Amino acid sequence: MPQIPLVSISPPGDIQEGTHVTLTCISRSHLPVRIYSWYKTGSPTALQQWITYTIFGITSKDIGGYYCQTTSLCGHLISAPVNLQVLYGPRNTVVEIDPPGQIPEGSRVTLTCSTDASPPAHTYSWWYKGYTLLKTREKMLTFEKIHTEDSGEYLCRAVNRISQHDSPAVSVQVSYGPKNTVVELDPPGQITEGSRVTLTCNTDANPPAHTYSWYKTGRPAPLRNGKNLTFSKIRSDENGMYFCQAANGIGQQDSPAVSLQVLWATATLTCSSDANPPVENYTWFKVDESTPVGSGQQYSISNIRSEDAGQYYCEARNEYGAENASAVSIYIAEGQSPVLTAVVAVLLCGVVCLLCVILWVRKLKRPKPVEQDTSINLQSRGGGGDDDAQYSTIQPHCSRETTGGQEDDDQYSTIQPHCFRQTAGAQGDDVQYASVHFKKARAAQSSPNQPEGEPSSIYSSVQPRVDPSVVYSTVQPRVV
Repeated sequence: MPQIPLVSISPPGDIQEGTHVTLTCISRSHLPVRIYSWYKTGSPTALQQWITYTIFGITSKDIGGYYCQTTSLCGHLISAPVNLQVLYGPRNTVVEIDPPGQIPEGSRVTLTCSTDASPPAHTYSWWYKGYTLLKTREKMLTFEKIHTEDSGEYLCRAVNRISQHDSPAVSVQVSYGPKNTVVELDPPGQITEGSRVTLTCNTDANPPAHTYSWYKTGRPAPLRNGKNLTFSKIRSDENGMYFCQAANGIGQQDSPAVSLQVLWATATLTCSSDANPPVENYTWFKVDESTPVGSGQQYSISNIRSEDAGQYYCEARNEYGAENASAVSIYIAEGQSPVLTAVVAVLLCGVVCLLCVILWVRKLKRPKPVEQDTSINLQSRGGGGDDDAQYSTIQPHCSRETTGGQEDDDQYSTIQPHCFRQTAGAQGDDVQYASVHFKKARAAQSSPNQPEGEPSSIYSSVQPRVDPSVVYSTVQPRVV
């Protein structure tokens, strides 16, 4: 019985990728062989008709079984197939994520390093974000409860005795609901009424937050939706605590509440008067309004707004009468913090005290000048600097003497106000004057019943200039 041919491999031993391999068909028949044919297992087509078959630059594609067929006069003989095992380093290395798709925080995740190698890879290394070598040599990297800190890029390295190969990096994105939600205030620092203020809701979420809702503490319903909450011209009644709520498909979170404190202007008007006896009551009015707006020597307007603009004046009253001060105007600059401007600061002229001096017969003593200091002080706080206080001082003239030491018949003491500054556009009212008129007693007008040599009595009376409500006082003569 004829023996089947044999196939020999050269070079013998391991066949590494890229080398040349020669297969030789050895016939064991005593009959001469007319044709040698080479085949690869699974393919009916002859690769070559020759006694040898050489594969140049062998690759993994050449792995498989090979056999030869001899043809003689008696027929065909086929050899047993030989398997070519080509050795090569890892290739097509990839990382597979299980489960695929979205990875919720706290879930179990496994990364598997897959590679093509001959012989198979015996060592695996894992790299995190391209620089951190994880302490594992296994094919799989498992997170029992994955955290947001585990998000990042991972790659593996497969190694066999031929070579090594790194996989492309894969991104592991852990999904989580909003966290670290905060409200940022723009502009930071103090907020003045009428300014533009924007609150921004910032949060950390994956996937990003798709819904933002704004709330004010104490109100269950949301104010509005959107990442920003803007006040074009903020008002003082919008003070309060504000917070936002950020939400995505996984969860939601509320930010800590932030305090929105709107600063407003406070204006203080001060009414000053010189009177004897002192002023008992101060009453404050707004021009064109019949009812008083306040009482007391000072009147403060807190939380001042545009409707508080106007003219204000005070009324000072004691038991002998009352007098009104001229108006002080308050202007509010729109769009800014209220700006308080004193347009006119006019003095309230008090009642001049009556001074009566009894003169001796030989010499009349002059009355000492009486100074009166009256001021209206206007102060503002918040939104700007203090306005200048307006002051004016009332000073009487000194009485004059005629030649020889004799006094003029009529002595006048006139109240002179100091000049004061006015704000642009202001119009000052006339200052009220009061005078004290002293009459000198004459011998020719002495009473016929008056004993000779007795000093004459001196009388002094107050002459009002305008106001008929002034109370007159009379000095009783003193017998000397």
